[in-house]
Amino acid sequence: MSGHTIYAYGQASPETVIVVDYGEPVRIYSAPRTDSDVVGKLEPGAVLYDGKTVIENGQQWFAFDRGFVWWREHKYGSKDPALLPLGKDCKRTRLLARLPRLRGYTYGRDVDLPPSVWAPDKVSNTGTKQIDCSSLTWACLDWIYKLGGPKQYLAHQLIHTSDPWSAIKAAVRHGQADDMGAGLPCYEGLYLVQTWLDPDALKGGHQFIFWSVGARDDRKVAVLEASSHPRIKSAPTWNKRKKATSVEPTYTKAIPEQYDTQYMWARLRGCGPLGLPFSSNGD
Repeated sequence: MSGHTIYAYGQASPETVIVVDYGEPVRIYSAPRTDSDVVGKLEPGAVLYDGKTVIENGQQWFAFDRGFVWWREHKYGSKDPALLPLGKDCKRTRLLARLPRLRGYTYGRDVDLPPSVWAPDKVSNTGTKQIDCSSLTWACLDWIYKLGGPKQYLAHQLIHTSDPWSAIKAAVRHGQADDMGAGLPCYEGLYLVQTWLDPDALKGGHQFIFWSVGARDDRKVAVLEASSHPRIKSAPTWNKRKKATSVEPTYTKAIPEQYDTQYMWARLRGCGPLGLPFSSNGD
């Protein structure tokens, strides 16, 4: 930050953060004050390396080589953070940073995936603010890893295939998952899950993201999904109850499997700040 005042960072270690996605860029300031010059902008999902936190007049700022970003700047006065520390589990943080982009969405088949997700034109930026279960899980995979493309999209959406578990197998084949199995997951991790009432007839299908935390006997889980249930008015939700459009997951106790439903899961790999998967899961 040549030419700027030097601010004391103390002994804090360098941080890596990601810009939260509210559908608009955040401003870079020349100094840790909102009345200083705006010297640039950062797009949602941008990753900033080797910065440090600065406290100025009681406000928290992130200082990096291009200037200063206010941690809380998103429509002044909002409680929504502009940045999230990536921490050790980048895949979870990369996903959580994108969920606010879906504010105002409802469940529907006239899908409207935001521009940050790779998808065919007919379901991209349509303006309907609708999303269905498999389009949500596709967005989640693309937001985390940025590895998807036309071939995986068709497999994920079960287009031109009779394989009911095509989405699970495609996640493994394309390097986003490192293991797969039947039933609900029993161990900690982030999972893509497919369910069917009758997989042979492709009847009653559903997809969701399953987040499991804690030991098996004391587990808590968070189910991220877009559901067509009539009492649910928004999409996505955590556990069919709370809107999933903030950066905080909502947990519940471990959920039982439905006796009339078949399940299959794929365990998502750990990744680096930009989404490149590790060779092993890293949970």
